Amino acid sequence: MSDVPAEAKARADATPTDYSLGRLPGVTAQGCFGGRCFGTDWQADLELDLFDSAPPCEDSGTITVRLVTSLGERRLRQVSPRMELADDGFRLRWDDEATFDAFTNGVINVLPGSQWCGTLPATFYSTVAAIMLAWRGLLPLHMSSVVLNGRALLIGGASGAGKSTLAAELIGAGAQFLADDLTVLRWQEGPLLATRGRSTMRLYPQVAGTINHHCTRPIPEDVRGKLLVWPRNRAADESYPIGGIIILDQDSQRPLNGAEKWRLLARCVFRPRIIGQTPAAATIHRHVQDLASTHRLRVMPILEQHDTSGREAKLARLLAWMAETAKRA
Repeated sequence: MSDVPAEAKARADATPTDYSLGRLPGVTAQGCFGGRCFGTDWQADLELDLFDSAPPCEDSGTITVRLVTSLGERRLRQVSPRMELADDGFRLRWDDEATFDAFTNGVINVLPGSQWCGTLPATFYSTVAAIMLAWRGLLPLHMSSVVLNGRALLIGGASGAGKSTLAAELIGAGAQFLADDLTVLRWQEGPLLATRGRSTMRLYPQVAGTINHHCTRPIPEDVRGKLLVWPRNRAADESYPIGGIIILDQDSQRPLNGAEKWRLLARCVFRPRIIGQTPAAATIHRHVQDLASTHRLRVMPILEQHDTSGREAKLARLLAWMAETAKRA
């Protein structure tokens, strides 16, 4: 993993040229780009610019991303306007930019559309990756996460609740950045582990200015005006045991019995309506039950993006809660 993502800076300044199907920008040789993210090896026909750089790997666990000029016939059933499922994977049509044809054997075919911009669209690094990993038995959560004292703090809540903002505030207070908006959990012998995610965060400009970062890039499609930010203080290891869970919610005073914890966490599964219709649904359900029964959870009020009142006291209470949680582990 390079310290400064200079290639990301260069891409931010680049001007697109010819994106016709006859010329696929960024493609120099089949499968020549490698990446590592969510505890998984990836290789692709073009750069995986939001994943950590890694040599191309061809072992059985690698996910391979191929650029293609046509898609084969499949038996598909519609589950949303953009998503179709098959027994062996799924197909996602992302407007006129690209269609993703994913298979459980670890292959994702990408068919560029008329609005192809030369790089993998943001949905590849979120929805496509999350569903692919869920099919493999991992648990993708709509959560941000940071590392405090060697343990991961997961931060969940609805879109706009302030997950990324709270993560940035904790990073500013000394935490290490683990993942933004999509946190993937994996099981192995021993504790449940949160894996290191994409190398970027999406932050409001005033929030981005509060953390030390390599560089930023505008996100033209983000109507909220957020920036793509490369934080400097990233978690060094690839995975961490979970130290606690924060849910940002309007009703922060609710009693937390086992059923309520499960309900709150089930809402945090990434694209739950789609994943709930895949063969992975039963495994995901079991993982959420395990998470609810074995880890401490706290509900906090939704963050107002521009309200800085009481920030230091709020962070102090949260850090104290994490320290208490660590003693109970």
